[in-house]
Amino acid sequence: MNRRPEKVRKKKRESGIIRGRILPILGAVIVFIVSLSVLYYGDNVGLSDNGDFRRGLLTNNISYKDDTDHYYLFKQDYVMDLSGADNVFEAVYEAWQTNTEEDIYSSPHFLIIKISKELNVIANAVTGRDYTEYNIAYMAVIYIFMLSVAAWVIFTFFADARIRVQLSVFLLFLFMFCDAGYLLYFNSFYGEPLQYTALMMLVAFGMLIYKRPSVPKAIGFFVSLYFFAGAKLANIPYSIIVAMLAVLIVIMRKDILFKLGVIAAAVICIVNIAGLYSSIP
Repeated sequence: MNRRPEKVRKKKRESGIIRGRILPILGAVIVFIVSLSVLYYGDNVGLSDNGDFRRGLLTNNISYKDDTDHYYLFKQDYVMDLSGADNVFEAVYEAWQTNTEEDIYSSPHFLIIKISKELNVIANAVTGRDYTEYNIAYMAVIYIFMLSVAAWVIFTFFADARIRVQLSVFLLFLFMFCDAGYLLYFNSFYGEPLQYTALMMLVAFGMLIYKRPSVPKAIGFFVSLYFFAGAKLANIPYSIIVAMLAVLIVIMRKDILFKLGVIAAAVICIVNIAGLYSSIP
């Protein structure tokens, strides 16, 4: 007598799994593909250097492949100084080095640049190109991945909503946040792309904390806030204020381990953001 209701419940559970897990992942994959297509389908597009690339380039041992007419023109290819590395292992090591003579301030933006350098070194080793060749597309892919992760988290927040609500959120995200006006910055050494993606991650983790607070989500929130603060150093003052206010997350659960975890994450975040501020010359 109970076989039919049991089958109905099983189908509902399976449907819930699809909506709660598969649809957000599918949405994030589409965001990744669309963003990649906006930048690289047809002629590659990006932003030119207005002179502000210099800080990131010099600190991370990158220079223009062609020094002529580089201002106000979009450039895809650059050159890395790897100090004469003879093999891929030496190249990987050298790609992570900082030019201490040009390292005048701290920024998590430099971490993204260094990771993109490592991706270039590995790709160059696989394809047989010179280790020193740098294609800015690898940095853009990092930003696109971060944006896609934020999209996945946001879509997961709405996983329990009606399908038309999920579809509306997906379409709004796609048409508002995957616009070329934002994505063009991904092909540049400006701080705006990190600011943009970190803000999206910040909102995404904030939504998840509101829905079901936990220490890992709080850590994700404060890490995103640190990257947002360091993307543009003008963000530091109100990022510290946000971090201090965010400690109020502790009231969302009663267990002491949760409260201690949130407070520890907040304190570490504030200390590191203060360190960014103290490094400004």
